[in-house]
Amino acid sequence: MAKNYWGPWEASCPQQAIAQTNGDPGQPLTARTGKPSISPSCTSASVTFNPFNRENEHVLTAGHEEERCINCIVSPLEQGLLGNGKGSSGLVKLGKKDIRHRNPAFHSATKQEKTTQIHNACHQQKCSVVTAVLLWILQHEHTDIIITGPKNRKQLRETLHHTLLIDSVNVCRHQIPGDNCKKEIKNIFMKYAGSQVASLFR
Repeated sequence: MAKNYWGPWEASCPQQAIAQTNGDPGQPLTARTGKPSISPSCTSASVTFNPFNRENEHVLTAGHEEERCINCIVSPLEQGLLGNGKGSSGLVKLGKKDIRHRNPAFHSATKQEKTTQIHNACHQQKCSVVTAVLLWILQHEHTDIIITGPKNRKQLRETLHHTLLIDSVNVCRHQIPGDNCKKEIKNIFMKYAGSQVASLFR
């Protein structure tokens, strides 16, 4: 299974979430900054959540209510619709057997129009659509880790760029983001993406 690394944390959802802080890969999850009472027996949940798919936000909230769940976000780019590959053009460049034909978002004229607007706004802002989306996801209170599933080195570099921006802020290093870090990520997102891009993600 492809994994995405967020700082020193490695998530392999839904099986486990392992802390890799201070050279100790077995450090219990109670080390999570901003969530001091989280249980060492907590589990992880794979949840689809992105600007085009917010239906599961209540699941993320429920996962944090008892502080027993690490929320792992899957399909953050809506199967490439919010990426830079051929999927960002919708169904036009996809083969007839492509599994994305089953995704309602690829059949939505509204989302296709919004995708074009997002790409144009990011081009004007000189920012990456992928980085902007990943920062937008992580700024939310109940998101912890993103599983991006890159298929090649180019995609890996592209999906890791947001971590460099986040790690540049001291309060966000060596932890799954707590409350203070979330505030910083919101600031990073707004500074990086700008108000025009941010308005399209609402």
